[in-house]
Amino acid sequence: MSVQLYLEDVQVLEFVPVEFRRVHLLKDEKLKYSHSELIVTINNHRVLVDIMLTLLDNATYQFKINGLEFLTALNNLDSLQRVKHLVFINFPDLPVSDVYCNQVLQVSSDAF
Repeated sequence: MSVQLYLEDVQVLEFVPVEFRRVHLLKDEKLKYSHSELIVTINNHRVLVDIMLTLLDNATYQFKINGLEFLTALNNLDSLQRVKHLVFINFPDLPVSDVYCNQVLQVSSDAF
C-alpha cells in the first residue's frame, strides 16, 4: 500500500511506508526517547519522510491513503508530525523498532 500526494488534483508524489523508528539518545547514562523517524521508499529508494519538505513546495496537499483522503499542509517540521501520525494510524501493522546510533535495541524478556 502506498500514500499518494496531490496538489490541485495532480499527483506530485507517492511513497510506501516501510518502518517507524523510535530514536533514543544517551542522557545521564540512560537511554531516553528522542524522536520518531518514518522510513519510506520513493522510487525504490529508502529515505526519511522528512525529505518531502525539500521535494515539495509549502502548500496544502491531499493525501490519499487506503481509500481515504486527508488535507494536510506541508510547511515545517510540525507538519511532518501530522504526516507521521496519518501513516501510523493508517498502517497499524507497520514494523516499529527502537534504535540507538542506528542499531536496533533488543528488549530483554526481563523488562516485562
